[in-house]
Amino acid sequence: MGDLALLSYTGVRRSDVVQLGKQHLRNGWLVFRQFKGRNRAPLTAEIPILRELQSIVDATDTGDLTFLVTERGQPFTAPGFGNWFRDRCNEAALKGLSAHGMRKAAATRAAERGATAHQIMAIFGWRTIKQAEVYTRAAERKRLAGAAMHLLGTDRGQESLTFNQQASPVREKEAKS
Repeated sequence: MGDLALLSYTGVRRSDVVQLGKQHLRNGWLVFRQFKGRNRAPLTAEIPILRELQSIVDATDTGDLTFLVTERGQPFTAPGFGNWFRDRCNEAALKGLSAHGMRKAAATRAAERGATAHQIMAIFGWRTIKQAEVYTRAAERKRLAGAAMHLLGTDRGQESLTFNQQASPVREKEAKS
């Protein structure tokens, strides 16, 4: 099974990706109890399976109860999968990439494509809006900068902006020092 596909198209934690299997597929949805918080306040996640991921699932031999298995055919542990994934990234000269980094990249991608904070919470299983807003604020800053950057340039062939050195607040401060 494509570990990269599972991480990219679901955004789940490594502690969840190692538990996912065919038994979690329900009418085009992935339904599972999140590992994090399982003893305190269990949360059942329900996310639609994207067409791209479904194609990969259909075309791949997987383990009996988990999509991802070790070379010996056994389910991964979360730390074992994290180490294995980082090793594969290092071999591909993608130093510093991790399974958690894939989750962050998926949240960034969702925010940059217009997902709201509440939609991101639903996808990634966050209970509070604080974490989701990290991604939506960053995406909004990027969007606003993209929309406004032309204001620093020239407009309709006019000369570029020039600054009056005598009226510059920085020059006045330097002159007083």
